[in-house]
Amino acid sequence: MFLVLAASMCLKNKPALSGLFLALSCQIKIVPLLFRSDFLFLLVSRRAIVSFLLPLTFASVALWWEPLLKFPALFAKNVLSYSGFWGIWGITYWLRLTGLPEFSVVNFFHLPLLERIVITILKLVIIAAVLMIAWRRRKLSGERLFDSLAYAWIIFFVFAPSVSAQYLIWLAPFCACAFSCILWLACGEQLAISILLLQREPPADFRGMAQLPRPISTRLDAVVRSGPWATLLWE
Repeated sequence: MFLVLAASMCLKNKPALSGLFLALSCQIKIVPLLFRSDFLFLLVSRRAIVSFLLPLTFASVALWWEPLLKFPALFAKNVLSYSGFWGIWGITYWLRLTGLPEFSVVNFFHLPLLERIVITILKLVIIAAVLMIAWRRRKLSGERLFDSLAYAWIIFFVFAPSVSAQYLIWLAPFCACAFSCILWLACGEQLAISILLLQREPPADFRGMAQLPRPISTRLDAVVRSGPWATLLWE
């Protein structure tokens, strides 16, 4: 919601409110921080970058003050560089299907070296692609900002190391403006996955899940088993 408001305020030529709403969106999930380049490059051409950056910076620092001071390393690791669970979405899911032991651990921590390398590469690809989209579209009219964010979200979901099905709602407002058919596909797949997850039984002995609390391991097992369904839209 806050990312949509940030984009809307940018279209209304209110950069200060746009920066504030973008900062608030990053307090819910860190992902919107990835898209700040779309706002920055557009507002640079409008010479409104300072009005955007000041509330964005002040609000972010004020709301992140405590974790930045008390546990900066954990904040950087578990928030800024968060990766999710390996092997339940997209490219990492297909690598897990190869059956190679180097790609078979489904977990958030204690991942093999090759899994960590793949995750890092995918993150760099996402960052580079989003920056390229923002730079190439920086001189378009402000009305195309929603389109740029839709492209950025698609890049994110294609190359993300891990995504849960419910997060597909993130791209809905932007794809509704740019590609209405993708929105309907996302809604249909979300419904199918929700039904599938509700019908799952408690987990069997799944590698890497013994270290997790039972409620978390139960949910992860359902997500892992729904991999083929969750990959339909990714394909």
